[in-house]
Parts: sequence; C-alpha cells; structure tokens
Amino acid sequence: FCLSLAFLYASFSFSIFCLCFSTVLWNLSPNESSPRRCIFNPLTIFFNSPGIELDNFTYQTGDKYKIRSEYGIDSEGIIIGSTGRLHWAKGYEVLFESLRVLIYDNRIQLNLVIAGDGPLRSKLIQLSEKLGLTKNIIFLGTVQKIDRFLGMLDYYIQPSISEGFPVAVLEAMAAKKP
Repeated sequence: FCLSLAFLYASFSFSIFCLCFSTVLWNLSPNESSPRRCIFNPLTIFFNSPGIELDNFTYQTGDKYKIRSEYGIDSEGIIIGSTGRLHWAKGYEVLFESLRVLIYDNRIQLNLVIAGDGPLRSKLIQLSEKLGLTKNIIFLGTVQKIDRFLGMLDYYIQPSISEGFPVAVLEAMAAKKP
C-alpha cells in the first residue's frame, strides 16, 4: 500500500522526503533487470532520520534515584512516566482512570510522572483531584532533557486515543524502559 502511494505521489512531486533510508535504497536499485524500478529522481530525495542517539540514554541505576530527587519525587513505589503534549488525542483521562483502579482497587503503590504541557493541563489536574490521585500524579510541565527524565522511570507508558508511532516511544525504548 505504501509503495503504491509512493508511485502515485512520485509522479506529482518535485521532491520526496523519506524517513526510512531502506525505502530509498529499495527504489534506487542499480540492477536494471530487477522488477524494482526507480520511481524517484535521486537528486530530489531528502532523507530525515527519526532515529534516536542511543548514547544519550545511558543512565545507571544509581542515577535513577539522584534524578528523582532533583525533580522532588519520592522514590517509594513504582514510577511510571509519560511524555507528550497534554491533548485529548493522548488519552490521559483513560490512563488516570486505570491508575485509580490499580492504586485503590489493587493496592499497588505507584506514581505517574508526566513531562509535557498543553491545553488540557488544568482539566487533567482537576480530574486527578476528582479521582483522589493528586499524590500519585505529578505534572512536571515542559522538560528539556527527556533522556534524564526517562532515566528516573521504572516504566514508560504512552497512552493514545488517536496517534501513530510517536518518537517518544522510540526514546523510551532507547532508554531501555519497559
């Protein structure tokens, strides 16, 4: 399907932006007898890798507690974190309801730390108060060093109602967070 779209767009495009270099190589096969054919003019292809610098995500376990204290976070219990814009598409309301069940019904000691800001911040703070989760949900706002933020977490969670595969998940994977 994606390749069909590429063929369609290539015929109407002056330049192509690719996120996956293997797609570019696949379409630039030097073998003329191959069933593949170059659908792009190689001079019009721009490559933008969404890759993550793995070296930025190498924190030791001892650093986890140091980073937590820098953010003023108690090290008791499980720390789950999420990054992103506080927007309806993220589905934070559903996450909060799930946390309430885990904390009150299942008696699991955990905290959610959110790095990000957005139009739903005040509504989400009110919801956390309504659900009795003000001690369990910490809103950090905008965080400049996501690698450090991820370094203090036990788990990463990416709630979503309407979203593809965000870079935030790649960053969490790079930080080796389940």
